[in-house]
Amino acid sequence: MKKTASILMTLALLCCLLPGAAAGLPFENDYAAINSAAGSVLMLLVYDNSQSDYIASGSGFVAFDSNTLITNYHVVEGGDLVLAESDAGEGYFLDRVIAADKDLDLAILRFKAPSGLSPLSLNGEGDWLRGQPVVAIGSPKGLRNTVSKGDISSLFVEDNLRYIQFTAPISSGSSGGALFDSTGRVIGITTSSLSEDSQNLNFAIDIREAILLYEQADKDALTPLSQLGTLQAQARAEQEEITQPQAETTISDFTARQESPDRAWVSWSDSAPKGQQYFVGYEVEGNSYFTYQSTRETSMVIEDLIPGQTYRFFIANSLEELHNPLLSTSLSLAQPLPYTERGARLITLGLYDLVRDRRPQSPLLPGLVTIPQDRLRAAMTDRQLCFVYRIALEQAEQASTGNCLYVFRTPDGFLYTGEFIYTYDKSQDAYARHADMRGLLADVIEYEGTIPAGTWQAFVYHDGALLGKTAFRVTPSASQDGEQAGPAPHQGSALLAFAREGEAKLFWPPVEGASHYMIYRANALDSHYFYLDQTTSTSFSDARVVSGRQYYYKVSAVVDGQPADIAPPAAVSMPRAGQEQEEEAAAAQIPLAIGSQAYLGDRDKPYINPDIVNISDEQTVSAFSLVFYCEDKDYHTLPFDKAGQFVSTVSFTQTILPGETVNPGKVSLSRYLGEIKHIYVALDSVTLSDGSVIKIPRDERDFDSWTLD
Repeated sequence: MKKTASILMTLALLCCLLPGAAAGLPFENDYAAINSAAGSVLMLLVYDNSQSDYIASGSGFVAFDSNTLITNYHVVEGGDLVLAESDAGEGYFLDRVIAADKDLDLAILRFKAPSGLSPLSLNGEGDWLRGQPVVAIGSPKGLRNTVSKGDISSLFVEDNLRYIQFTAPISSGSSGGALFDSTGRVIGITTSSLSEDSQNLNFAIDIREAILLYEQADKDALTPLSQLGTLQAQARAEQEEITQPQAETTISDFTARQESPDRAWVSWSDSAPKGQQYFVGYEVEGNSYFTYQSTRETSMVIEDLIPGQTYRFFIANSLEELHNPLLSTSLSLAQPLPYTERGARLITLGLYDLVRDRRPQSPLLPGLVTIPQDRLRAAMTDRQLCFVYRIALEQAEQASTGNCLYVFRTPDGFLYTGEFIYTYDKSQDAYARHADMRGLLADVIEYEGTIPAGTWQAFVYHDGALLGKTAFRVTPSASQDGEQAGPAPHQGSALLAFAREGEAKLFWPPVEGASHYMIYRANALDSHYFYLDQTTSTSFSDARVVSGRQYYYKVSAVVDGQPADIAPPAAVSMPRAGQEQEEEAAAAQIPLAIGSQAYLGDRDKPYINPDIVNISDEQTVSAFSLVFYCEDKDYHTLPFDKAGQFVSTVSFTQTILPGETVNPGKVSLSRYLGEIKHIYVALDSVTLSDGSVIKIPRDERDFDSWTLD
């Protein structure tokens, strides 16, 4: 996304201890300190909006404050957005640049939302020597936060840049990681390695280069990551201005015209010499934020606009001057037409509140009609709000690809957009797509300060044509006694708590006027609550928990220096040690699979008898159950009977030996009402010969499909 708006607000991992401070051990031998420091070193996945997958990976670490990250320039070059994953598996987004220098190979980025992560301590004294031990933490080959140890081999300067050569092993993906000294302070940014004659030669940029770059930066003048090259060119141009004064410019004839449903052509005249840099801003009239791009030409194409909206375009010679631009003009875009590419036919479209990283259930239930504010806030952390649609297309000679635009309209009329690329292959089929909308929710929170109650609208566009739209209503959160939540303490604010990945996770709505929040914990509801920590964010992760125990948490908002509990205590039951792993292992070791062949009936007497294969080498199956649903020729889900159920389950008692393939018998589908065309089958449960049962969760069913001729 090109706009300067928040994309993701997530739970923060708070590292309370300085590395190596507690035990007094050298950092390289203080394993607790190393693991604590690793909480502030992040694996980076760099995304280009024109690509469906990340284009690069690397490492970075939190420094200076909890909202700032240091990495290498070459790691993020060419990207529009960075997903940073922490040691605890939490995700954070960055798409704004505080400072960058390609010659130094350094980039300093700003998190889109407060991370809550502890900044690492930096050693800017330059007092290290050859032979001193070092620890490197990074994510080589995508292996998150790998720790390696070694010594400083050499200290040298090349092209006026200070380097540290060291022996701690690093590999591709380690770039941008942290190099620590024996005190647990960062002395370098791991950058590159060479393998020659079996010697691993590794290099880091001296941390003093990053400190100097940060100190010279304007912390308020942020640049989108997508404009990183422009930022570098601008920095060089400003350096040249010391000896070559900038020519005075006179901009005129600033105009905008619509070029396609979601694109506008903006042009202007200028008497200045060619090569002058221009900043063009644009916004939906009445919206709460603007977007900008820069160029050295006197025209540009602006894409991913919302059809049917009136836009204001404005121009200036610098980013700061966009707040008081030289010229402006308005353009009303034509109303969108329906999307008809390849005979497109929308089957279903809706918004779904899903468990994080889970697929939508099949068949899809209707989308959201209402959702409480606190449930939407949960969609920023343990859940995700997804736009899910299913579209049927006719056969084509070539695959289809283009721009997909998702839009939220809040109850106050503000618009928020997310841009993606859609791709459909050339076969005739029905395609299901779902897109994570947490980015747009984070935008809403950043610019409106809350998730407003009322009626929301959501739209999907393909290449400027309207694919579909829906609406849902956000209701105020309710307290445990049913009263509506208010903005101040003691008025029903919801404190939510849950266990995940060995930690207790808390989050709560913001309290107006709160300077910070204080977190307390007790082992029983009515016992003494001990102070844990404080934070300025609205989330907290407590890693100091014991498996199998129950904890109670309270959070106090400090307003005008006075603390007040924001909600009744919330309880968390931590799973016993190994319980989550056992459940995951059981789900991952399903011994049965549905084969690629099946005996089918016809439309007059529909039935199915699929191959069932025991893919285990040693487990014998004694029983299993299958789940079915069917669709008509237009891909509409058919009810199973007059009761309106869509899914049917059939159980079989049958022994299947390891490696054996069986046909369990015909399953009649005649009770499905309507003309059956498409049949979907998935495993529901498997019973092993020892009597243990593996139940496949609804969200994890893997459906195979067949089509009746």
